[in-house]
Formats: sequence, C-alpha cells, structure tokens
Amino acid sequence: MIVRWVLRKILLLLLLIILIKFILIFKYKINFSLEHRERKYFSKLNYFLGEIQKQETTIVNTELNTNLTEANIFKKVREEEYEVKTDYLLSKKKKLILIYTPLFGNIPWPHVPYDYNFTELDQSPCHVNHCELTYNKKEIMLSNAVLFHARDLPHEQVLREIRKNPEQIWIWLMNESPKFTYLNLSLYNGLFNWTATYRTDSEIFLPYYGIRQLVEPTGKIKNFAEGKDKKILYITSHCDDTRINFVRNLKKYISVDVYGACAKLFQKETKDCKKNTLSCEELKRRYKFVLAYENSFCIDYVTEKYYENGLLSGILPIVAGGANYSKEKIAISGSFINIHDYKNTRDLASYLNYLDMNDESYNKYFQWKTYYKVELEMALCKVCKALWEDRPETTIDLEKFWSVKNTCINEADQMKNFY
Repeated sequence: MIVRWVLRKILLLLLLIILIKFILIFKYKINFSLEHRERKYFSKLNYFLGEIQKQETTIVNTELNTNLTEANIFKKVREEEYEVKTDYLLSKKKKLILIYTPLFGNIPWPHVPYDYNFTELDQSPCHVNHCELTYNKKEIMLSNAVLFHARDLPHEQVLREIRKNPEQIWIWLMNESPKFTYLNLSLYNGLFNWTATYRTDSEIFLPYYGIRQLVEPTGKIKNFAEGKDKKILYITSHCDDTRINFVRNLKKYISVDVYGACAKLFQKETKDCKKNTLSCEELKRRYKFVLAYENSFCIDYVTEKYYENGLLSGILPIVAGGANYSKEKIAISGSFINIHDYKNTRDLASYLNYLDMNDESYNKYFQWKTYYKVELEMALCKVCKALWEDRPETTIDLEKFWSVKNTCINEADQMKNFY
C-alpha cells in the first residue's frame, strides 16, 4: 500500500513538472513570436523614421545654410551701417561744457546765451567749435568740463560733494587780480585741474584783449598826433594814496586831466568819462597820452586801461603795474611808455613833453598797427580748443598760484621814486 501510494505521488509530481514545462515552452514561443514581430515592426518603423529624419535634416540644413548666408549678409550690412554710423557719431561728437556758476551774479553769462554755438564775438566760428554748452547742473555727470567763475564760487564743501567724476576737467576762471578775489584759497586746493586767467602760465591764457600778428603788414599809418590838443588823460575810481600822490606829483611837470570817481580830489567839479559813451570817445580823441595805472601790481596783470583806453582809442598809454611788459603775450613792443624806465616823475614828464612837441617821435609808438591787431576773444573758444587738445589734467594749488603773497608786489615800494 505504501509503495503504491509513493509511486502515485511521484507520478503526479512528474505530470505536474511536465505540465509546467509545457506551459513555459508555450509561453516562450508566444513571447518569441511577439518579440520577433515587434522587432520587425519597430525595425521598419525606425527605417521610415530615419528616412524622414534624413529628409528633415537635409531641409533644415538647406534652410540653415540659407539663413546663415542671409545672416552673414545682414551682419555685413549692419557692420557697414555701424561703421557709417560710428563715423557719423564721431563727426558729431562734441565736448560738453557746463557753466556751473554765474558771472558776477549773471546767468547766462554776458555774450554766452543758453543756445551759444561757439562763435567769437563777431559771430565767426571758434577755431575749434566742436563743443556744446549747458547751464543745467543736472548734466554735471555728462559734462567733459565744468567752468567756475572764482568770484561766484560756492563753498568748498559743496564743490567737494559734487566732485564725483575724476576724469572731468574743472576750470577756475578769474580775470580780477588776486587782491579782489576775496577767497580763502587754501580751502579750494586740489579741486581744480586748469586755470583760465590773464596769467601767461595758465592752462588757458585769457588776457583782457588778444594780440594777433597780421599775416601781411597794412599800409602807411596816419598822423596820430593830429587834432590832439590835450596831454594826459587819467580815468580812475580807485583813489588810494599811492596813485593819488603820483598824479599830484606828475601834474607839477605836465598837464593831467582826471576823470571818474577820483576827479573830485584834484578839482572842485566832478568829471566823468563813462565807458562806451559818445561823449567819452570824443573826449579821448583830444589826448595824446592816457595813464594806464593798474589797481594791482601783480604777475601779468594788464587790463583794459592799456588795451581799450590806450591802443584801441589811438592814444599812447603810460603803463604802471606789476607785469613784465616786455613779454610778447602781455604787450606789443613799442606801443607804450613804462614809467619804470625812468628814474623819477620829473624825467618821465620831461620825455612826455618832448613827445608832445615832436609828432614824428610820437607816431613811432603807433607803428605796431601795421603789424598787429588787438581784438576781444571769447573765453569759451579757448576752453573748447583746450579740451580737444587733451591737455594733461593737473591739480592746482590755488593758494600757491593765486595768493597775493605769492603773485603780487607792494605798489608803494614800486612807486616810491615817483611821488
């Protein structure tokens, strides 16, 4: 019984194993068949997809090459346009100058309107006029240069707060003498890069009038002594003791007529010769000499007294000041009489009386008119020119450059032999 039972179990187990094996074989064949068909299908699908991709790639590459060709053409055109535009911009580029302060309280500055287009006073273009002007302080960071009039300067703390751009040129402009600057100059040391003054060593030389040598000499000059029945004209409003004593001493030896605020110190009635009036111009034509006595004896300080009252009015100027009048930039050789060329007032007056009696000798002092011209020059023309010349950026020690102590001499000491 037991043996039979065991054999039966073994047989059933074998049958079960055979059945499982058969099932596995059948499933494998089905999967193999499916896998084969799937592989075949996917192989064809991949083939067709590959062909499509090749065609698409060819199309894309063709389009890409076309686009690249167009892009290169477009790029070339843009580059050419850019070059043209760059040239145009460079040709139109201008230096921007900000006028930060008033000029003796005036905004805009006289002869410099808001739409100033960089011309001289006669409206002829500046020699270099590739600049623009603004009075708008909001444009300070855009400006290549900032111009400050010394007599209208803000406090130095204000200036140091707005001094943001180290590459910007700050210009200190002044045409009054150091005696009339009224500033603690040491506070402003290191703020400015250039000076624009009558000093010949300024970065921008701004005399009261410019002296221009003519290319070709003019014709024969007239007789400047003709019609002049008076000797010395003196127009002054500065009545300090030194010059008053000098004029009083000079009047002992030669006729001197004093006009202006100081006239009352020499005669009872007040005489005046107001600038740019017809009556004053007519009066000037009667005099052979004009006293060009400067109100400050400082380096290179020569004012309208020499240029306007003398040279431009056809009168021989008698100069007294701290400038070296032999400097070519300061004065025209042979156009003036320097009191310091004489020992004292008597010698000076003696020579003046001689010239008064000798027209030929007197007219020699006007031969300069054959070779030179005296004319006003716009400061901003010179500023613009300097900016385009890329002059070095310096740092100005104003106290050293402009103080009375360093640049002026004692007037009384210079005139002690003349009163």
